[in-house]
Amino acid sequence: MADQTGEITHCHYCGRAAAPEALQCSGCGLEIEARQPQVVKLTQATVRRRYLARLIDILLGVALCYLATKQYFYFIFHVLPPRFLPLDWQMNLSQFSFLFVILAFLGRISYHVCCEVIGGATLGKRCCQLQVVNQDNTTCGIKGAVIRSLGFLLDGQFFGLVGINQMHKNTYNERFGDKWGKTRVLLRQELPPSALPSSERFHLGWLLGVLSWLTLIWLALFLQLYCPQMMW
Repeated sequence: MADQTGEITHCHYCGRAAAPEALQCSGCGLEIEARQPQVVKLTQATVRRRYLARLIDILLGVALCYLATKQYFYFIFHVLPPRFLPLDWQMNLSQFSFLFVILAFLGRISYHVCCEVIGGATLGKRCCQLQVVNQDNTTCGIKGAVIRSLGFLLDGQFFGLVGINQMHKNTYNERFGDKWGKTRVLLRQELPPSALPSSERFHLGWLLGVLSWLTLIWLALFLQLYCPQMMW
């Protein structure tokens, strides 16, 4: 059976002849690769590069949680008088708390929002030469930054495979968070100079992001230790 070019198309797996309009083999059910529409990428900000940037930010988060916890308990046990330490502090700290998880998550959201709105990128993205912008290549706004960060609740499922699968399907490697927030992540070299925040703005955004993240972690630790009844 011939296709539009006059050449016979066969399944690459079982060899069965396929109709010109067929997208799947009628014999084995596999996709006929030659008939699948190809997604032409309009950005060099590859999925691998974006995954690496996210990994760097995750490692930063682990380091910040460790630093915040260490400094907080040093202050509690070595600076404050012993009378300020609750008698049942060990039991308070051993209890699991949803509020603690929520505050830590909000800290991560605040970090990404501050970095992307003020400086255009988190530390991981800057290390990978990536920039978050609106779909018209203007500076990312608060609304877009918040939506794309919340969208990672879905994109990050199964070690990020949900977001990766979505990025493979469109021309700008947009995950669901980008689609909903109307944002894109592009290489800095793909953007005009007017769309690139200065180094000072990047450092300011990163500093404010880190401070907001640490503040919410410290608040969670304080509530866990002194107000366990609030930590449902």
